[in-house]
Amino acid sequence: MLRLVALLLVLANLGYAAWAQGWLTPYFQGLPSPEPTREPDRLNQQVTPQRIVLLTDKGEPVATQLPLTEDQATAAEAPQTNPAAPAADMAPNASGSSAPNDPEPAKRCIRVAALTEQQASVLRIALLATQPDGGWDMRSTTLPARWIVYSGKLSTPAVMSAKRAELKLLGIEFREVQTPAFQPGFAMGTYSTEGAAQQVLREVTRAGVRGAKVVQERAETALTTVQWPEATEAQLAQTVALVQRLATEGLEGKQVQPCP
Repeated sequence: MLRLVALLLVLANLGYAAWAQGWLTPYFQGLPSPEPTREPDRLNQQVTPQRIVLLTDKGEPVATQLPLTEDQATAAEAPQTNPAAPAADMAPNASGSSAPNDPEPAKRCIRVAALTEQQASVLRIALLATQPDGGWDMRSTTLPARWIVYSGKLSTPAVMSAKRAELKLLGIEFREVQTPAFQPGFAMGTYSTEGAAQQVLREVTRAGVRGAKVVQERAETALTTVQWPEATEAQLAQTVALVQRLATEGLEGKQVQPCP
């Protein structure tokens, strides 16, 4: 029994030696290859061999450098990046600081709308003095004339209440007039032509409305809008202060608004 065990151990050792030397690989294709132990494989497995320093018996370094592998030699020849160099977006600005470049200032579209010809002239003169570089433009529009079927002026609150009750009883649609020249009173429809207003007047008269007439609530009017398409925060603050200051020169009630 002992002889059999000894024989098996000898055969196992011989088999391992043959496998380790690679003698069995040509005959057994699926057999895993042993780890190479010959040069230059052993050199390729070295890790940063250039850090090894040989010392003499006196403890002084020997001027000897171990050979580098092909990969290590390529890495050594590659240009090195300076980690202390500032990034592009952290480059010093004109003031010499290394802070990030300032972001683009926020911009918005603002306007001062519905200016009469006189109001637009006042604002334009002020803008030429305070904002000569521009950034603003003036746009004119024309509001058409407007007529209303009108009942007024009504002399007292009691007369207003009576007329309101009368129109509701007759089923006539109406609104209170907002134009100062025609207050207090009621408008029974708004029309772009006088002829259309006269036709409605005949209808409400037949329905029982008393004392109504056609009046021109607004003549054709040219209005101007001053607009800043890309106003900065500083320009917005400057324009708001300017419009407030010009309130005593004809711009009362006007204000800076965002563009629609």
